Amino acid sequence: MRAALLLLLALAGAAAALEASSLHTLDTTDKGRTVCHDLRHRKRTLKLIKETAFSGVFRYLANGTEHIKVTKFEASGVARVQGEFYVVFDNSMALGHLDDRFRFRDPHNLLIGPWEPESQFEGIAYVPENDTFLLLHEAIPHKKTERTGTYKPFIREVRINKDFTDYETLKNCEYNIEFVDSNKGFESIQYIHTKDGPWLLGMCEGNHCEGGEKGKDKGNGRMLAAQLKWLEDGSCVWEPSKTIAVPEGAYFTDYSAIAYNYETQKLAVLSQEDSAIWIGDFIGDELRFASEDGQLFYLPRDNHCEMIYCNAEGIVWVDNYRIAIASDKAKARQPYWCDAKDQSIHLFAMPMNWDPYSPAAKANARLDQEAAEELEEAASGGSTAELDGQINYHNPKAKEGQSKLPSNNFTHNFVQKTSPCCACIWRFMLTLAQAAGFKRLGGAGQGAAVQIILMVLLNAAGLLPAFQRWLWHVGNNPDDCLYPEIPHLPAGSTTRAWRWQWAFMNDELPATPPGEPLTDAELQALGQRLFGTVGAGQGQPAAGDQAAAQN
Repeated sequence: MRAALLLLLALAGAAAALEASSLHTLDTTDKGRTVCHDLRHRKRTLKLIKETAFSGVFRYLANGTEHIKVTKFEASGVARVQGEFYVVFDNSMALGHLDDRFRFRDPHNLLIGPWEPESQFEGIAYVPENDTFLLLHEAIPHKKTERTGTYKPFIREVRINKDFTDYETLKNCEYNIEFVDSNKGFESIQYIHTKDGPWLLGMCEGNHCEGGEKGKDKGNGRMLAAQLKWLEDGSCVWEPSKTIAVPEGAYFTDYSAIAYNYETQKLAVLSQEDSAIWIGDFIGDELRFASEDGQLFYLPRDNHCEMIYCNAEGIVWVDNYRIAIASDKAKARQPYWCDAKDQSIHLFAMPMNWDPYSPAAKANARLDQEAAEELEEAASGGSTAELDGQINYHNPKAKEGQSKLPSNNFTHNFVQKTSPCCACIWRFMLTLAQAAGFKRLGGAGQGAAVQIILMVLLNAAGLLPAFQRWLWHVGNNPDDCLYPEIPHLPAGSTTRAWRWQWAFMNDELPATPPGEPLTDAELQALGQRLFGTVGAGQGQPAAGDQAAAQN
């Protein structure tokens, strides 16, 4: 009976964690492990130059003809013309105009045109031949049947007035493709003038240019190339005639923006869900990729390797070495820390080893060689720098030698740094957690589920005291199971890699091996702490719990 009650408690806690994870967490898994400490990952992380919220750069949060309190800037696309940025917002008809100084309430920065109504703008492209802009309406209802409705993108061509107070719509042409899902249409456009005339590339948000489960099939990005046609009735249509498959090295969950650099012939593909950029060699005149090779780059993460640029939706090249990104409003289902970077414009520098004129394959080989040399140099100097040679940064879809474990600090430190006997224990328990239906929890959630299952089973079998003694022994004798360079952590540590050990040890190793198994009340308190956040000075057990933990 006691074991059944404990198992019920564990399942209830896991269900609560599952619900919280699906609503408020971001999947930070990356090819089976945490990669932020990997030398090649660090060499592929963009450097933030500066950023600012849209709510701070405009002196007037509406144009002169309106009295509207603007509180949201759902940026969805950005273009750059003669050193100045033009931004579209999907919750407004206005265009944002600002220079690259990003100064607070600068009178030079303006909102052009009426703020209302909502526009569903998702992209913007500049046409240099006639000094106009193409604005992408993501999906407008086209026709409806009894079972489903379909949607078509529309391209609005506008010219900004000389006084920058408004813009004139020159034409509004449909893009001749139908989408079933109104939120999974085009996310970005790119205007390219080739030897065969002007073309407009439309980047589909979902893989295979679809929504639903098929749209989540990573590595199947699609662009459509269309030319403007005039019909007999005087109407216009962008008629697609070519589908361009993005190389599968852009192994992304979604595709939020594209940007083409004419000089270097580099096409950047941005993913909002993966907070990353893939850059490939693209021959503009032929509307094709030069090869399947590309380079993967990451937007910066925080000191826990969590994504913080969660809503990157627009991208543009500033020059050959810098890019600008516009961020949408954070969603309610995302973690709270995504709010800090949302509704903003960011300026990034490419990594210092970036060569804009080097083919992707050659650049990848050079970066790998440099990382290997740095690793060898660090190792000879006694450094603990690491490089996981199993990770394929050029084609993340490759799976040879890759761990199937979720990506979090616990998995990385425990499995990557332990002997095979210790690692196999964790792998077995993780498999058990996944088999129990905890796949949706993500790395940290699965880790918590494993912890609860492990404690319940050991307690029910009467083996918890022995397990606690083993943990104590491992912590005080790391040579027996852990490599010497991984010491036990000081009191107050919040590293998730060791949370499961420290949670019932009051965040420090006991002076003597633990003895008695946990009581039901102590196990319940442990479960609450494992599914919550244990920080320095937080989540400490009551006096009775502390005494029991050290008996």
